[in-house]
Amino acid sequence: MTRWTYDPVARVWPRVWFISSEDLFNWSDPVWAEPWGIDPELFQDPVTKKTYLNLMAPNNNKDRLWGIAQSRPEGPKMYYKDGWYYLLIAEGGTDQLHRSTIARSKTPSGPFVAGPHNPLLYNGQWGFDNLTVQSTGHATLTKTNDGLWYATFLARRNINGSSPLGRETFMVNVDWKDEWPVFNQGDPVLLSRQIKPEVGPRQVPRQWVDDFSRAKLDSSWYQLRVPYTKNYKLEKGKLVLKPNVFGLSDRDTPAALLRKQKSLNMTFSAELSSFKGDLGPRNKIGISSYLSEFQHQDIGIRGCVNATSICLYTELNKNGTQEVIVSEKKPQYT
Repeated sequence: MTRWTYDPVARVWPRVWFISSEDLFNWSDPVWAEPWGIDPELFQDPVTKKTYLNLMAPNNNKDRLWGIAQSRPEGPKMYYKDGWYYLLIAEGGTDQLHRSTIARSKTPSGPFVAGPHNPLLYNGQWGFDNLTVQSTGHATLTKTNDGLWYATFLARRNINGSSPLGRETFMVNVDWKDEWPVFNQGDPVLLSRQIKPEVGPRQVPRQWVDDFSRAKLDSSWYQLRVPYTKNYKLEKGKLVLKPNVFGLSDRDTPAALLRKQKSLNMTFSAELSSFKGDLGPRNKIGISSYLSEFQHQDIGIRGCVNATSICLYTELNKNGTQEVIVSEKKPQYT
């Protein structure tokens, strides 16, 4: 594990530390290691019985195992198979050029020779706009008890030029040809393709509804950061939010409950119960498509500027700037 300390003056890199547990609940205190960098990986050599720690950022040329053509190598993982040491890395950054490549050597320290099927993963070679799955990389190899090989990796599902779900975990089959791995038979990663052996048809996602009738809030809801005091309650099948002075653009804890988007295409709606009285010009109630305090789009009601009635509003915050506000009077609201 690494701990990132950002200091623009000292430029401190992450330090590596380890914790251990026998039951997944009672963890030891951190044990700090001397090496620094990101993406640490432990490899226990079955030949020498030594354990190697792979890091992305060596501070000398002696420990640099494998030079590559693409930029930003990261996530090194080492495997031993049939007398070869395989070094699997990610490169190209984490956006559209993200990919996985491999090299091998007869010793853990090299020299390494790049594989003939590189890149093992790179959907961008078929065009950034042609396939839904993009930014494929950061792979990990796994062998099952029955001798089958798979690779898990990170990728994004794109829609309308963006990936609202962020990086997700994918899996493909791995075959070995002339002692080199081949991912997904060399084909692009498609959502319509299932890994083998197939485990049956995919389940259709069920519609999710929360009527707030339970005694406790569903665990899929969460709040931004840690509230100073509890700012919601469940009351007779309704969710009651207690307003505070913070908004969604503040780096604090507004009176808001959020739920993570689960599907690439989805609809969301909420029913607002009637209430007595008016809202002040700075009071808002509504729903939001929220990424961060810098990126969110909101729709709801608020007090009009003249504080005599209630107005509908939509608001787009992009890169920390409030770009679009549409507000209209809605006196017939009840």
